[in-house]
Amino acid sequence: MPHLTLEYSSNIIEKDKLLSFFSECHAILATSLPANLASCKSRALCSDIFYIADGDSKHAFIHLDIKVMAGRSDETLQSTAHQLMELLNIYFEESMKKFQLQISIEISELGEFFLKSTR
Repeated sequence: MPHLTLEYSSNIIEKDKLLSFFSECHAILATSLPANLASCKSRALCSDIFYIADGDSKHAFIHLDIKVMAGRSDETLQSTAHQLMELLNIYFEESMKKFQLQISIEISELGEFFLKSTR
């Protein structure tokens, strides 16, 4: 039941590709973690107000935050992160060419008091 949150600066070029990007992320998570595809949830948050380094408009950022249920090995999480970083580099290639783009990924485990309900 991974939760993905993609935060990005408003100057990112590839906004129209986000749904396709999430689809590929879900496929990676389903096979790599593994996770139930039906439980994967993604959202994108655009930051209109951001300040990177010296504030120059040549800077941009993308941060992918992934929350997963506990119990996976560090090797599994590391491998998954590397696959997702490769995907980010492919999807945001135009922005990488135009801006000094900083891309980061964080995978963390949900706390032991996490609850969910499905109807």
